[in-house]
Amino acid sequence: MMWSDNDLLLPAGLLSSETDMSASGPDSEITRQIVYEQPLNERIRTLLRLEYLFQTARQGIAGDSELHSRTGIEALVDVLGVLSRSDVRSDMIKELELLAGAMQALRDRPGVDEAQLQRYTDHCQAIIDRLRGDRTPLGQPMRDDELIASISQRCGLGAATCGFDVPAYQMWLEQPAVQRRETLERWFNAFRDVGTATTLILQLLRASASPRRRQAEGGATQIKLPRNNNFQLIRVALDPELAVFPEISGSRYFVTIRFMAQPDTRERPEQTRATIPFSLYTCAI
Repeated sequence: MMWSDNDLLLPAGLLSSETDMSASGPDSEITRQIVYEQPLNERIRTLLRLEYLFQTARQGIAGDSELHSRTGIEALVDVLGVLSRSDVRSDMIKELELLAGAMQALRDRPGVDEAQLQRYTDHCQAIIDRLRGDRTPLGQPMRDDELIASISQRCGLGAATCGFDVPAYQMWLEQPAVQRRETLERWFNAFRDVGTATTLILQLLRASASPRRRQAEGGATQIKLPRNNNFQLIRVALDPELAVFPEISGSRYFVTIRFMAQPDTRERPEQTRATIPFSLYTCAI
């Protein structure tokens, strides 16, 4: 059985100084909107990529067809590629330690559910202990697999995992779906601690901010951020009926958002001249 994100669902605004920890919160608003995210540092950028790849792999593993299995394997191979480019273990431990400290600081805040807070704090510490205790390279069971090694060498070359490229892969894909899924779940679970840490960090980071209603006159706005902030993620929530998307750029000191329209995909997107209402989330641990 694969590890799941379902046990880690958190109330929006958990770490926000503006929330009262009530059951309503900003999630009820954000679920009706499209949410665009812009990381403000490389660490969060890596975590967002891992989140996407784990979600893709999970969808692929859940299916029965050969194409489902290909999707799952290729996503997991991409996870290995991401993990090889940076010290993800060390970065995750640092983020989890920040999370645990932030949650400890919330204990005396009115309206905070201490039992719930303690569960998340204990969960953070458990993942930290496992990541520190296991010194083998992340995803090592997949790295040691000869079939995965053959597929990894061909991925990214453009249709280079056809049967004549990697006949062992074709033979594996011809196995019954149940047998393929069992192997895929074993490979997927090699990333259990990385995946759980990714989910926990990003959920708590997203839960750290409550929405602020803004308007972009003429389709653009620049927002000055408070000095000495530690913002890590910008989120922009939009009504889908506006038919625009944001181009977000910025740093720790300011954020620029341009809202673009593209009614026809054969044409270049252009900045709208309309006034666009949106919700802004500035997320920090």
